[in-house]
Amino acid sequence: MAENSDAEAESTGNDEVLTTGDPEQPSGSEEGSQTADSEEEFQRLEEHVKAMERRIAQDRDKRRNLFIRFMNLFLDLLEARVYSQNI
Repeated sequence: MAENSDAEAESTGNDEVLTTGDPEQPSGSEEGSQTADSEEEFQRLEEHVKAMERRIAQDRDKRRNLFIRFMNLFLDLLEARVYSQNI
């Protein structure tokens, strides 16, 4: 019987060879399950990132609008002061 680091082959008595996987390595079905889990986790994280990007954009718009309102108020105060000095 020849040993390999990944698998062990045993003779079955005819031309076929029975191969058993390395017990420390995940089987194909486990790999498929892990891949599906990884894809789901990636999808969930990607959606979370997109939601955060939308929130950041909304917050940026709010800050911009507040700044514009502040500047308009400041301009109104300056105009009122200039007007009161001209009277």
